[in-house]
Amino acid sequence: MRNQNKGFTLIELMIVVTIIGILAVVAGPELMKYQIRAKTAEATQNVSKVADGARAYYLAEMTNRQGALIPKQFPTSFGPTPANFACANNAPLKHDPTQFNDAQTFGNATWQSLQFSVSKPFLFRYQFATQGTGQAAFFTARAEGDLDCDGLSSLYEQTGLVDNNNQVVINQLFRRDPLE
Repeated sequence: MRNQNKGFTLIELMIVVTIIGILAVVAGPELMKYQIRAKTAEATQNVSKVADGARAYYLAEMTNRQGALIPKQFPTSFGPTPANFACANNAPLKHDPTQFNDAQTFGNATWQSLQFSVSKPFLFRYQFATQGTGQAAFFTARAEGDLDCDGLSSLYEQTGLVDNNNQVVINQLFRRDPLE
């Protein structure tokens, strides 16, 4: 009669544990970069929303109370919203959007004119800056975040200007230290 052992030997288990350890060492930093990239998707999407809102605002016909046309322009500058980054124990905290819907934050006339607010918990702070009217008008939509609370921040900016045909041209997204 044969002895039928159906288990793993100690050597086989040690080899598996060693392989898992090597994979963890190699994949760990890449996993962290992937997680940070996922967090930065918030900034790219929201900056694009702000830029699209600025285009729509500029192209809309606006009048004053007497019915006279107002020169084409972007909404007034505002931000950053919120004013500070949220960190605790050297880790970023997500802002609760329900705390940012008053006139001092996303309830502000500028954000309302851009049809922009944040409905899910968020990591970045947002700013809109503009100058000029008509074909001299331009804007910058900005998102800034300190994703590891080290005092260095990631910056995402999208600028727009008015061309000779009075159309809003939105430039490519600028990124500085996206993985800071």
